[in-house]
Amino acid sequence: ANMARYRKDPNYEFWKMLKVGYDNFEITKVPPKVDVCEKRYVFNQVAADGATFDPAGACPATTQPDSLKSAFNAYQSTYEAAFNGAVKSSVPAPKPTIAGIKEASIVSEWSKKRARGERVPIDPPSLNADGSLTATARMGRIDSPAGRKMAALDAEKAARQKAEEQRLAAIEAAKAEKEAAKAQALAEKEAAKAAAQMPVVTATVASSEAAPAVETQAADAESTATRLKKRLLGMFGG
Repeated sequence: ANMARYRKDPNYEFWKMLKVGYDNFEITKVPPKVDVCEKRYVFNQVAADGATFDPAGACPATTQPDSLKSAFNAYQSTYEAAFNGAVKSSVPAPKPTIAGIKEASIVSEWSKKRARGERVPIDPPSLNADGSLTATARMGRIDSPAGRKMAALDAEKAARQKAEEQRLAAIEAAKAEKEAAKAQALAEKEAAKAAAQMPVVTATVASSEAAPAVETQAADAESTATRLKKRLLGMFGG
């Protein structure tokens, strides 16, 4: 997308030349072999028949491993499809050139981070006319020894951070549990104290309330005996 955005820049052809080296690095994950001939860079080329590269002279016949050549051609096909798609899509209008030293510095910093294996936006950031920065939300990391090393370091750092968070959480949980136990013990103590201070109520029954019942029972017994005596006397003529 970035190459499509700057395709009309006066420096575009120079960037295309440098991109060949970038593409070689993307394919092999190893800094490419760089030579100069005809006042331009050539990457991962081997001069044939013992010839040498002359920066000011014509480029000699060169060879390249078939596997690298095949991988490069496949990479270029994928790139060209993406480039053409970006040109046809609603990418921002091409700028006449990169926005001066400030944007160049931003892109340079992005490139350094990417080379170190840090997670960065997939595409390099760009500076807008109003001074704001545009960067893609998609993040990625270069697949290289540096990238894998940085990924391992980031994973180790994340693991340490998680362990520390868990340790602090355990401390807070233990503290909360201790406070809850303390509050419960205090509540039980207050409840026991309140219970001890309550007055004791004893139920008593007055003797005068039981006396009438006893007297009534005695009177009933005496009346029954009198009636029985009268009946016996009547039967035997007494």
